[in-house]
Amino acid sequence: MKNEIDKGMIHEIAFNTNYATVGYITFVLALIFALISGNDNINHKALIVCLLICSLPSLVAYLLINYLVAVEQVRKDSGTRGLAALLGQLPSFIGIFLLIGNYSWIASIIFTLLIVFWGIMYFIVVKRGNDPTSQI
Repeated sequence: MKNEIDKGMIHEIAFNTNYATVGYITFVLALIFALISGNDNINHKALIVCLLICSLPSLVAYLLINYLVAVEQVRKDSGTRGLAALLGQLPSFIGIFLLIGNYSWIASIIFTLLIVFWGIMYFIVVKRGNDPTSQI
C-alpha cells in the first residue's frame, strides 16, 4: 500500500513539473514568434532568436527525461535530467537577458540576480526538504 501512495505522489510531482516546463517552452516560443514578427529596432535580435531556438531541443528533452526518470524509473536524481535543464534554460535566460537589456539594463541585471537567487534557494529547499523538522 505504501509503495502505491509513493508512486501516485511521484506521478503527481512529475506531471506538475512537466506542466511548468510546457509553460516555459510556450513562453519561449511566444518570444521567438514575437521577435520574428516584431520590429527590427532590437539590438542583437538574431542572437536572441538563435539562443531561444537553440534552447528548445534541450527543454523538450528535459520534459521527456523528467517523466522517464521520475515515473518510469522511480528515481529522484538524474545527471542527464540536470544537463538537459541546464542546456535548455541557460541559453533561453541569456536570450531573455539580452532582450530585456534592450529596454532597461537595470531590469536585466535585476532579472539575472533574481534567477541566481531563486536558483540557490531552490537547491537549499531541495536539500532541506529531506529534513522533516525544516521550516523552509
